Amino acid sequence: MISRLARPPFSALLPAAALGLFAACASDATTSPAAAGSTSLSVSFAATGAATTNAFGNAVLVGTAADTMVITKVQMVLDNVKLRLSGVTACPDSIKVSDTRGRSHEDRGCSRLDLGPMLIDLPLSGASTSPLAVTIPAGSYSAAEFELDDVNTSARASQAEKDFLTAHPEFRDVTVKVTGTYKGTAFTFLSRASAEIEFEFNPALVVQKDVNDNVTISLNLSEWFKAANGAVLAPTIANQAQIDQNIMTSFNAFGDRDRDGHEDGGRGESHGRGKGGHG
Repeated sequence: MISRLARPPFSALLPAAALGLFAACASDATTSPAAAGSTSLSVSFAATGAATTNAFGNAVLVGTAADTMVITKVQMVLDNVKLRLSGVTACPDSIKVSDTRGRSHEDRGCSRLDLGPMLIDLPLSGASTSPLAVTIPAGSYSAAEFELDDVNTSARASQAEKDFLTAHPEFRDVTVKVTGTYKGTAFTFLSRASAEIEFEFNPALVVQKDVNDNVTISLNLSEWFKAANGAVLAPTIANQAQIDQNIMTSFNAFGDRDRDGHEDGGRGESHGRGKGGHG
């Protein structure tokens, strides 16, 4: 059994990422969300990249030699998913959540899309899954933000954080868990890699009243355990820093109205950036 737990979390600056426009431009950046009404939005997750899948739906990575890795399960902890209205420079760290999970006027133009830490089971086949479906104010949004972060265990932990760790005690001080086999030997890979990730919409992302739409957050799983020369990185302490960096730079997001795990064509472009890791 190969098993490893990452060292304490570290800071990282993520590269640019693309996020497609996923609603037709029916209003401009000055549209009042209250006047525009509300709309339904789902957030999906998908694995992308060159990894193939076997008959069991597992991801298969093949390196430069006989160093094949089979990934059977990927889980990660995300938190604090938010959308930011155009004209707003930053979202507050903490946003109160109403029944509709949308409080743009009360929270400086930001809508929180989740109710606490989320454990994401990443689909390995490339098709997306949508564990998060919310109602938000219709309007024009300039950015989306979320965190890859371990769950707070201090005395100040929220009830949602306490409930999460009660349900998933194996994710105490862990943000990513990967299970599979490397050269036929079973392994469990655990990481505390953490980062704040932000996607800037340009032009602004416009969501319309009563439009059931979706955005997919994808991760290039094929690059997680790959070295620069194409060899598969063994899931060991020696390769920890490189694998953790690969994870943090693998995020992308795009409009995905049909929820097939692939970017919708011709729906605009935008840019993403990392805001630095934290723990």
